[in-house]
Amino acid sequence: EYHRFVGVNHFYVYIVDKYREDEWNVLPNLPYITYIPWDMLTTRNSKARADILSFQIAHQTDVLYRSRASSVEWLTYNDIDEYIQVMGKKEVLELDRFIERNPELGSLMGFTVMYGHKEKIIKAPDFMIEYSYRAVEPNRIARQKCLVRPDYVDHYNNHHVSLGNETMRVKPFNHWRYNHYKKASSGVFIHQQVGNKDIIHDATLRDGYLVKLKARVDDVKKMMIN
Repeated sequence: EYHRFVGVNHFYVYIVDKYREDEWNVLPNLPYITYIPWDMLTTRNSKARADILSFQIAHQTDVLYRSRASSVEWLTYNDIDEYIQVMGKKEVLELDRFIERNPELGSLMGFTVMYGHKEKIIKAPDFMIEYSYRAVEPNRIARQKCLVRPDYVDHYNNHHVSLGNETMRVKPFNHWRYNHYKKASSGVFIHQQVGNKDIIHDATLRDGYLVKLKARVDDVKKMMIN
């Protein structure tokens, strides 16, 4: 529901597990969500089962062409623990004008900022955006994500466009970024071990959206009951 606040109007949810009708029936039946079974765990080939990236690339290609057929203008590839945070309005407007001047731009590459709790905790909060500690610097080497224009991209390879028009990198603290809450209850996930001096408190996303998000989720629950 959070991403609907920032402009996402449809979600393709790829479920990488066995299809179980009793479990699927409890998923929210909402007009803006399409569930797609993508069971990557049933293969008998142990090497293929271990090669998760190949399955990710396959469903990324699948949703790319679904989106193109549905005339989707922009597509983003997110895991469920990744949230897009839009930063300065002035800078985003400048980015919009740049896109207008480059109508065949293939994609925008955003950087990931790792979020979590300052220390390991026992009970996780109800909403992921309640975690408010982050790494000082974004991950500029790996875990990038792209906003893709399906009409101008033909293949997406996990974290980047592998076949398509030009990609432009955006500024994580000026335009927008991906807040990644990977294993957030265990602390801020960083590949290289660092001390707390590299972790800061940043509650801008939480403070800007938590109250609205709680209200939206309550409304959705009521709608599902009715």
